[in-house]
Amino acid sequence: MIKLFMLTIIFSISTYGQTYVISQYEKYDNDKKISNYFNKLNEDDNSIILKINDNKFIVYKNDIEIYKFSVGYLSGLVINKEKIDNLKLIEYQDLLDSLYKINPLKLNETKNNITNQTLELQDASNYNLQLIKNNYFVDYNSYAPHEYIEFKAAFYEERVKFLNVFKKANKLFDESSKEYLEIIKSDTIYFESPTKELIKKLNIVEDKNKYSNKYNFRLQNRGFIVVDKNNQYKSNRHLINKKDEILNFEFFDLYGFEILKNSKKTIYIIELEELKKNKKKCYKTSYINIY
Repeated sequence: MIKLFMLTIIFSISTYGQTYVISQYEKYDNDKKISNYFNKLNEDDNSIILKINDNKFIVYKNDIEIYKFSVGYLSGLVINKEKIDNLKLIEYQDLLDSLYKINPLKLNETKNNITNQTLELQDASNYNLQLIKNNYFVDYNSYAPHEYIEFKAAFYEERVKFLNVFKKANKLFDESSKEYLEIIKSDTIYFESPTKELIKKLNIVEDKNKYSNKYNFRLQNRGFIVVDKNNQYKSNRHLINKKDEILNFEFFDLYGFEILKNSKKTIYIIELEELKKNKKKCYKTSYINIY
């Protein structure tokens, strides 16, 4: 298995006698932004990094050493780091192999190469993966892949391959996030308010007005958490004995945006001073996305 992995990497960066750092589709990072990822993860730039969206990273350190990192949306800090078990290395190798076989230039083609017709879409989702090594990167971006696949438009086969890799990459993280998977099943979710230290650390702006029963946490450039103290809920006593049902703010840093953006869920915030009481006062919370 190890020999196979080595051969795959060599094949991937050597095409038609010309050697590339990553692949023939790579670009040089003139803005020097790539080094930030290596610094954030405390990895050397000879590793290959697969970046999934903005907060999930798989680091191929060498032939037999692969790590998985989860980074907070707000803090930008590494929250989870996990070394991949030897028995699972082949699964991560396959992920990288599959990505090398995709032509990223075709992922956003809008004109059908046979019929010359263009599929016009609005308000669809964008999916992103990025391979990084040294000062080079390869972007895999695909806008509205599901729609192109449905209508079999403009290199939809390439989008099928990309979407499969994207789903597999995210699934590798979901499998180790059982707590998150259990929580998102619930219709009602509770999390504690951030400490003063955390507010300062994450550059959260706390807007409070003594004349109003509403206040909010402004989350850098991502949006607002609005807390409505008029809408109060006294939680059941069983929450005292099951603290895992009250999410700390670190958990919110990692998963909170996905939870808050789900309008079907009812979300309550518990102020820190309430955590010590038997009957906690919880305040209904909403999220306003500023994008």
